[in-house]
Amino acid sequence: MRQPIPFPTNFLTPPHLEDTKIPSLKDLGYSVEEIKSVDDIYILGGEDTALSIMHALLSTFPETEQDPLILGPFIASGALSPILLYNNIKKLGEGKKDKRFEKIVDILLWRDYFRFMLKKYPNIFFKPQGTKNSSPQDHPALDGNEELFEKWKSGHTEHDFINSVMIQLQKTGYIPYQARLIAASYLVHEYQVNWLRGASWYEEHLLDYSPATVYGQWSHIAGVGTSEKDNKALDWQKLIKTHFPNGLPKLDEILVK
Repeated sequence: MRQPIPFPTNFLTPPHLEDTKIPSLKDLGYSVEEIKSVDDIYILGGEDTALSIMHALLSTFPETEQDPLILGPFIASGALSPILLYNNIKKLGEGKKDKRFEKIVDILLWRDYFRFMLKKYPNIFFKPQGTKNSSPQDHPALDGNEELFEKWKSGHTEHDFINSVMIQLQKTGYIPYQARLIAASYLVHEYQVNWLRGASWYEEHLLDYSPATVYGQWSHIAGVGTSEKDNKALDWQKLIKTHFPNGLPKLDEILVK
């Protein structure tokens, strides 16, 4: 893989740009109550923060069990280059395959794969049947099982772990990688809700939302994705026991480790 492009030495600003200001939440149409609900939430962004977290993550991974998806929002917003992340991993491994970072590399490779598949199948990537030669009628209706979908969204299912995942998603915009797959599998296979509705909910709430990755993952969980061997139902209960034996970690616990 190529090295990242060198940092530019100067920036040219078009002279005709008019002087503008960043709109406030009120300008964007949010109510006073909605604005107050996020008063205590402060999100740090930018490349400096991204690089600091990246170096901290790579220097202690996987011993600290930090979730590499904490870098997701920076990659999604363009503050961190996935090529830079990959090359830093290779540098730490001295150019050799390093088992310590297989999890992170695997996530990056899947990200690239989904991006290519979206370009290859742009007209069917967001359809219920995916790449399968089946009829939409063979899949749960988009407006079906509405009550179950509402229970899943609000964190009022019959399973405590699923509830904790969905509540954390709404409060923080972040949930660990495996937790995303678990919650998606629960909605699709236990509640029989159309996978597009779940993907759309992730789209609305994930800070690191990427169209190709989110819809690509959900389509495979539903068995209609582009990789035939990965179109399979996940054993979500086994995944909980394997990855979250002590329950879902809080966001501050993940960042502090």
